[in-house]
Amino acid sequence: MKKADFGEQSLPGRLPGLTSVMPLLAMFWLAGYFFFPTNKLHYQFFILIFVVGALLLGFQRQVNWRQLSGSRLLQLLAVFSSYHLLSLFWSFNTPLDDRVGEIKSVVYLLCFTVIMRFSLSQSSDYLSRLFKVLIAVSTLSLIASLCWFFLIESQTLASRFHGIGRLWNPLWMGAIYGALTIILIGLLSFASLSRRQMTTLLLLVALMFAGVVATHSRMAIVATLLVGFLCFLMSAKTWKTKALVTSSVVVVLSVAIWTGMPYFKKDIERGQSHRLNIWNGAVELIQEKPLFGYGAGSDTPIESTVKRVDGWHYYHNTYLATLVDLGVAGFLLMISILAYAVMLAWRMRDILAVRLSAYVLIYSGMISLTFGEGIISRMNVQWVLVWLPIILISHYEMLERRRRSD
Repeated sequence: MKKADFGEQSLPGRLPGLTSVMPLLAMFWLAGYFFFPTNKLHYQFFILIFVVGALLLGFQRQVNWRQLSGSRLLQLLAVFSSYHLLSLFWSFNTPLDDRVGEIKSVVYLLCFTVIMRFSLSQSSDYLSRLFKVLIAVSTLSLIASLCWFFLIESQTLASRFHGIGRLWNPLWMGAIYGALTIILIGLLSFASLSRRQMTTLLLLVALMFAGVVATHSRMAIVATLLVGFLCFLMSAKTWKTKALVTSSVVVVLSVAIWTGMPYFKKDIERGQSHRLNIWNGAVELIQEKPLFGYGAGSDTPIESTVKRVDGWHYYHNTYLATLVDLGVAGFLLMISILAYAVMLAWRMRDILAVRLSAYVLIYSGMISLTFGEGIISRMNVQWVLVWLPIILISHYEMLERRRRSD
């Protein structure tokens, strides 16, 4: 296998004024998932950095729309986004404010794509610097959150661990640290590392996975383990090394499960948290309008004999939520984006950034089975775990097309 490349060829020239620091602002916002105290503040910074930034780039004619349209992956994204907007015409019961919100969601995704593509093209080592910043900030945030949760608030392992701001929900906390764990495992599996670097990454893997486990987010734990093992088994390590590491991990996990069972007993007893009842209600809605759904942002409530979930409109499953809102047509468009992104990543698997993006995308697809909504409507942790890998893969797709044409 060729030596993995984490960077790419930079484009010549620098932009004057604010545009020269825009990649740093984008990096700041992404790192903000781990330290912004409130969702609202993080959202306001998104508007300032990505929306205003995209308008500024467009005003200065720094957006190469023709180049962006050269990516087939982004073409699929454009079709899916257009269909998302088109579905508002048959979203009859959706209030006007919610319809406007869906339009803004598509605009936000466009602005995010433009700014991230611009940032990636400005420096050959931007992605490497972004990774280092995210790992450093997320590690400090995790340590601070662990100290606050267990030492200051005196919580026990039976409590569901969570962070602050965007990570106040244990589900999102587990989701984002599971993704970071997979990235670190990918580096251990495919990057050329010194013994000191390998030791550091192993410690970070243990710390971040411990954070995932402490959230009691079962799907995040399972997805992290499965994708992590997939990543490791596909590496160029010898089968002897793979067998030794796998056996050691299985033993450690078995001991951890046995000793930690008293702490997680309540989570096991609570089963699927009425998810099966919610999913049954969502399936009934899908059967009523299977082809095109109820329209984006419809938040159609389910009907259930279980009082606790009757009238619920959060389906705890991205795929069912997409089928309810956009029907089979929108569902197939969404699946085509995810499948094509993974296929492209397989073709460019010698590039480490592409390979890691694919693993994170697969992981995101797995955790979407038990929580989350549509991948456009809500700008949460799941949103960035889906679209950032897709944007990265599309960026390398365009670079590969340019190299072939030269």
